[in-house]
Amino acid sequence: MGHRGKLAAGVVTLAVVASLVIPLVVVFLGVLVVALVALDTVVPGVVPGLRTLFRVPVAPRSRRRARLMIAGGIGVLLVACGSAGARISGQFRTEWRLRERQHSTAEQQVTACLTEARQHLAGNEPELAELSLMDAGAVAGIDPERRAEVDELLARIRRSGDAKAIREVLVHLPPDAFEAFARGDSVPDALEFPERALTFRAVELARAQLDEVRAARAPR
Repeated sequence: MGHRGKLAAGVVTLAVVASLVIPLVVVFLGVLVVALVALDTVVPGVVPGLRTLFRVPVAPRSRRRARLMIAGGIGVLLVACGSAGARISGQFRTEWRLRERQHSTAEQQVTACLTEARQHLAGNEPELAELSLMDAGAVAGIDPERRAEVDELLARIRRSGDAKAIREVLVHLPPDAFEAFARGDSVPDALEFPERALTFRAVELARAQLDEVRAARAPR
């Protein structure tokens, strides 16, 4: 590959890469090259080094003009690449800002739902807390950690209200632990929750089934 081919390949590669990183600089350089070539065309030799860079011959005139056109074409290429890069970069920035805004909105919605759910639990309203968490679970684009926080709290609420699962806990308790719970002396670990409202709910469901559980535990 000759000097001209290497120069063209280098300029194209540089233009493509730089246009995605510093598009405005590429546009400026392209405009500068075009302006210098135009000036040198009007006043030959007025731009020091330009003719040496592009190996513009002194004669014949046709070859000189062809080399200057190549130089001008490189300038136009730089302008085109820089403009395209600026447009692409602008689209990327717009999409990134949109995603950030959507993510921020989603996080605010989930935070509000979690706060509302905890307020319902503090007011001993687990059913309403479950509805709030279901709303939070329907929000898309939240962080996995926040999603896990919602899912775990929702799972605890549902577990505290699962009468069948609570009955199974009582059925399989050791005799001493079951009698202690029946007397009101202790609460099985499986019925203890970080939220007091859920513990009270589970205990209430368990006590409502004591007679049924006694029958199921009786020797046959």
